[in-house]
Amino acid sequence: MFAPASIGWSFDAWLDGRWGAAGDPWCLRLMQIQVSTIYFRTVYWKLQGQFWRNGTAAWYPVNCDSLIRFKLPSAFMSPFFIRTATWGTLIIESSLGSIIWIEECRPWVLGAGIFLHLQLELVMNLQLFGWTMIACLMLFI
Repeated sequence: MFAPASIGWSFDAWLDGRWGAAGDPWCLRLMQIQVSTIYFRTVYWKLQGQFWRNGTAAWYPVNCDSLIRFKLPSAFMSPFFIRTATWGTLIIESSLGSIIWIEECRPWVLGAGIFLHLQLELVMNLQLFGWTMIACLMLFI
C-alpha cells in the first residue's frame, strides 16, 4: 500500500518520461522478504506432516476430484513419480525461500518456481493461487 508503485518500470513512469528511474528499495525488499517467509513457513508446516516426510503427499491432491482438472495417466501415479513430486516440491519451495537471494542462482530458482506453479495450475484447480505466486516471484527480477 505504501510502495512507490509509480516509480521505475510502471506505465505511469513511462507516460511521465521517468521510465526506469530508481526509487527507494525498501518497499521492494520488504515484499521480497514476505515472499521468502511464505515459502519458508510452507516448507516448515509441510514437514510437520508425516505424508510430506515419507514422500506420499503429492498422491492425495491429484486424487481429490474437487481439486484436479483432469486425471493423470497411471504412469505418473507410480511411487517414484509421487515421491519425486513430493520431495521436489519441498526442495523447490525451500530454494524459493533461501537460495533465491543468491544472485547467481536466482534465474534457476525463479525458473523452477514458475515451473512448479505452472504444473500445479495445469493439473489442479487452485483458482488464482499459481498466478498470484508467479506474480510474487516477479519481485525478484
